Amino acid sequence: MKKMLFVLVALLVATPAMADVNLSLSAVEDACQAVITVSYTATAGEAIRAIAIDVSLDGDANIIDVNCVNGDFTIYPGSINIAGSGDVSDDGSCLCDDSYADTLGGLNTTGATLEMGSLYVGAANAPAASGDIAEITIEGYDDVNVCVVLNAIRGGIVLEDPDAAVTVGLDCLTAALEAPPVTECMKASHPDYADWTALGQPDCWCYEKQCEGDADGGVQFGLFAVYTNDLDVLKAAFAQTALPAGGECADFAHDIQFGLFRVYTNDLDILKVSFAQSTVPACDATDINFWIVP
Repeated sequence: MKKMLFVLVALLVATPAMADVNLSLSAVEDACQAVITVSYTATAGEAIRAIAIDVSLDGDANIIDVNCVNGDFTIYPGSINIAGSGDVSDDGSCLCDDSYADTLGGLNTTGATLEMGSLYVGAANAPAASGDIAEITIEGYDDVNVCVVLNAIRGGIVLEDPDAAVTVGLDCLTAALEAPPVTECMKASHPDYADWTALGQPDCWCYEKQCEGDADGGVQFGLFAVYTNDLDVLKAAFAQTALPAGGECADFAHDIQFGLFRVYTNDLDILKVSFAQSTVPACDATDINFWIVP
């Protein structure tokens, strides 16, 4: 066993000829995750001894899990543990340790390096001509491009005959993950977004009728969206250069008058129009992600 392992390691570090092997990717998407299956097909009739590949992501996603799934490739040269007796005490994992040169980061990064080898005696025990070799779970948002390439420093694809002249086909795919969750009530395209952000993104600016004088988002007496509670908020903030807590909610015009007052006559005028009205129009929702109800 020990001698065969040494032979395999020697094959892995040898410079391989290109191989008649196609590497392919497939994806099963589920919300913000996808399982990427890495598969191979050998077309030259030459058994594969070892596979070393890099799988990389381009997009807003990370690799969160790697499973080695092929029973023919169960030798993991980078992490196998061989006891002093020559017995294998730990098979290790096909996921390579990123402390070694030319190795991608692995879990919780955008790339992983995988290596695996086959040990067998007799052609009848050789690896199948095709199969899945790994399942890689990614997590993120939107479209994520996934590509598989050979890891050259580990030998890429190594055949039973390492001198065989063959070619390798590589693959990429796009995993369609769900869009990121919307956490801001106001879109970045809103003309008041910069001011809203400068004020700490107050919820009240996303009340449905705040721009019409509704400072508290409530309905008094079941009738009036703009009434005395809103007037009280405006009075406390009126003509103040430093707003009291919640005073920004009375900035109905979303402006600063005379370079000093965020709550002033423009806001008072807006409130007067809507005050004690049974019907108050909603603000423009074009650049709003969602209204907030206090």
